[in-house]
Amino acid sequence: MKRTVYDLSGSVVLITGAAGGIGRAAALAVAKSGANLILGDVDDAQLRETHAAVERAGARAAMLPTDVREPDQCAALAGLAVEHFGRLDGALCIAGVINRETILTTSYETWKRVIDVNLTGTFLTVQAAARTMIACGSGGSIVTCSSGVVLRSPARGIDYVASKLGILAVTRSAAGELGPHGIRVNAIAPGVINTAMPEDGSLAWAAAQTPLHRYGEPGDLTGSLCFLLSDDSSYITGHTLHVNGGIFMG
Repeated sequence: MKRTVYDLSGSVVLITGAAGGIGRAAALAVAKSGANLILGDVDDAQLRETHAAVERAGARAAMLPTDVREPDQCAALAGLAVEHFGRLDGALCIAGVINRETILTTSYETWKRVIDVNLTGTFLTVQAAARTMIACGSGGSIVTCSSGVVLRSPARGIDYVASKLGILAVTRSAAGELGPHGIRVNAIAPGVINTAMPEDGSLAWAAAQTPLHRYGEPGDLTGSLCFLLSDDSSYITGHTLHVNGGIFMG
């Protein structure tokens, strides 16, 4: 079946977590859809590889090593869009980390890191992108990254689950506030995806449990991300799109 390509021609899209996995796949898909890109991640070496791949795909791109826990760095990343391209039209808040420990073994330091990267990092990226979009006066689309775990009660990773539930609250609240500025805010909630995050055995479990009888690949998310960035979703905001092959239903 031929994949639909959403038209993002001429738009400027910011992506955090762009160094690998879902973020890199999203960057390449957005590039092939005609957008200019602003790429951020803490992993400078891998970020440079994504930047090179995006330019090989024919897109114009700028990159900046970014720790989404730092407000100034998120603001600088959004500002790079204006500096290089004069505007910011879209943002994909992909940066995230995971923890698989139990509530009894999770340390305060681990809890804080997961919450700071996933939840606070999403808030700071949404805030920086929204401020820049409002200053440009052209509206835009922001997409956050929650998780399918919000539909069930996993036995481990309390900090991860809390952060991903929190991201839905940030998404809905931001959608309500930013709508009058012409800015839409939606979330995707992936299932088990073949990146560096899944633990041993989880891919096989997902393939056995999913109605489609396979786990997800990063490319399975890119159509949804491009759709939510595009004008084809112009009347959708505050929504969570579950992309999980049916492994979690709710």
